[in-house]
Amino acid sequence: AMQGEAGDNLRRAPLYRLMEWMHSGPIAAADLTCAIGNEIRPSLGCLPAIALFSGALPPEEQGEIRMSLPIPQPLQKQSLILERTTKKRSDLDWRGLAPQYVRKDVASYEFESAATDDELLQIWARPLPPNLRHYRTRPRRIPSGATLQVGVGIAPVASAVGAAPVRMWLKVENAAGQHTLLDTRLSPATATTWQDHELDLQAYAGEEVSFHFISEVVGGRDTENFSAPLWGAPIVVAPVENSGPPSIIVISLDTLRSDYVGIEKQGHRLTPELDRFRETGAVFQNAMTTYPSTTGSHMSLFTGVYPATHETIHARKTLPNAIPTMAETLAYHGYATAAVTENAMLNAGSGFLRGFDSYQEQKGDDVWSTEGSIEKTFTDALSWLKAHEDERFFLFIHTYQVHFPYTPPERHNHFRKNLKGKLPKEKLARQAFWSEAGYAGEVLYMDAEVGSLLTALESLVDLENTIIVITSDHGEEFAEHGHIGHAETLHSEVLNIPMSIHYPGQIPPQTRVAAPASLVDILPTLLDFAGLPPEPKAQGVSLRPLIRGEDLAEPRAVYAQNFGKNGQQWAARTIDRKFIFNGSQKVPRQAYDLASDPEEQNPMELSEEDRAASQELIRTYKDWVVEAMTARMLLQSEEQDQAPAKPLDESVANKLRALGYMD
Repeated sequence: AMQGEAGDNLRRAPLYRLMEWMHSGPIAAADLTCAIGNEIRPSLGCLPAIALFSGALPPEEQGEIRMSLPIPQPLQKQSLILERTTKKRSDLDWRGLAPQYVRKDVASYEFESAATDDELLQIWARPLPPNLRHYRTRPRRIPSGATLQVGVGIAPVASAVGAAPVRMWLKVENAAGQHTLLDTRLSPATATTWQDHELDLQAYAGEEVSFHFISEVVGGRDTENFSAPLWGAPIVVAPVENSGPPSIIVISLDTLRSDYVGIEKQGHRLTPELDRFRETGAVFQNAMTTYPSTTGSHMSLFTGVYPATHETIHARKTLPNAIPTMAETLAYHGYATAAVTENAMLNAGSGFLRGFDSYQEQKGDDVWSTEGSIEKTFTDALSWLKAHEDERFFLFIHTYQVHFPYTPPERHNHFRKNLKGKLPKEKLARQAFWSEAGYAGEVLYMDAEVGSLLTALESLVDLENTIIVITSDHGEEFAEHGHIGHAETLHSEVLNIPMSIHYPGQIPPQTRVAAPASLVDILPTLLDFAGLPPEPKAQGVSLRPLIRGEDLAEPRAVYAQNFGKNGQQWAARTIDRKFIFNGSQKVPRQAYDLASDPEEQNPMELSEEDRAASQELIRTYKDWVVEAMTARMLLQSEEQDQAPAKPLDESVANKLRALGYMD
């Protein structure tokens, strides 16, 4: 906690996100975010992408493609960077080509490629800024103890085509004039990560001031100097009462199924660290995901709505702007916000980065190996936390460590070693045994790293004033219902997930909740415990009454859906029933008595009472589908004029292939 006039009763929180207070009007952070290295931030100076071409190129007789691309006249007034991606018609993902610098006053750009008429091409222009650039904020009153946090850097795409060094000044203006807070020079060779600064504003306490962000190119190509300086997430942070809303940490352990937590296998307890954590708070014994794959389920976690509404079920989908995210809501209420993820299905461009001051994607050097990813992810999360430990924060941490491909380190690979000579001959069973043994080793490894993370958190943050949620997005099946992996069925092994919440003083230790819970409930529950207004669009509910041992105001089911190889599927579950529907069916394809058949191996005969109940439950969910379709149709006319969405980053596409989501 921050020391001050009120001693330990003060901590800090974002007061002004300065991109919302620019002299020319607020700059939408969702539209102006850019990355340096693995970290994306809302920034001043991001280079907008303007679509110039999308389609196939006519080949010449020699088999080579030549193209003269006209540069629209308004874009000829400044230098450009052209970004190109290409793919064959039959491919899903696009491959990035080297960016090209085009000086101003050029009417067309000619290039050639050894491509064929089977290839598609997309080209974007990124106009470069003037060599002297100046942003100014509107006046804001500065409280005592305030600081200004900002990162500086150079856009990597500009560095790749020969950007020059740049000098950057940050000045504060009060009634007496302008005063320099920061004067720094950056070189593309060394500015490969965000360079962070925290600037003391105490000298201006009680005054109304404006901030000036100024940059000037100081060297480069002969007489064609250019650069692309960035000001990342400029935020004024100020002291607040420590009695306000708690900090929040949400940890997502991708692909961890609930029945692999708290068990012993061949003399090894799989999750001793998670088990200790779960004893400190509330455990939801019947928590269920909303979608058996990473994107759809995490978007439900982030928004509190089901996939029927958010529709963001894979990495090429984008969350509708009308649906707010957890990070956006918490940022609005004065939280510093950060995410450290392992990208791929949590593609930032799908909407996951919305509301985050810092969104880190650990892409890794080798997408085919997951060993070590979790250490890097947790280390980077702790590094961010150390820089913001005295602030009210929301930190989201995500790891694929348990996900396919199962490659546990040798020290945790006990179960595969014990399989030698014991594998069954039948192909599916053999594959299931081998996969499950690797998966269990990954769970052991993951748990040890989670233990190290939790130990580090004890010394970094005020755990008495921090909510910690640990959950998963979906499970994994090992031929229980004829499949290996996930995203194929809606059975318990892929839908049932661990979910636990730690909040000392508010949640008694060893609390157990048997009532069904869902990922859509996490956002409403966090807002409730934080004393913040509920999100009106959320379809989940606060679980706080259940934690207190009370019933919910209204009985309900929790839902899941899937668009798999076998078409659309829906599932609804109550405390003792599970119904699975195919497509437009009004009668469930399968129904289970969960009290006697929790593993869903023996479908039950439907009574008239169960039939009526199942139809009413699925009607509720399908009503949300209709509402979402109606809203989308109303927006279609507005979206038709928008530029085509930029394809997946090549490194993201590679990661998706490594995780088994793309061929």
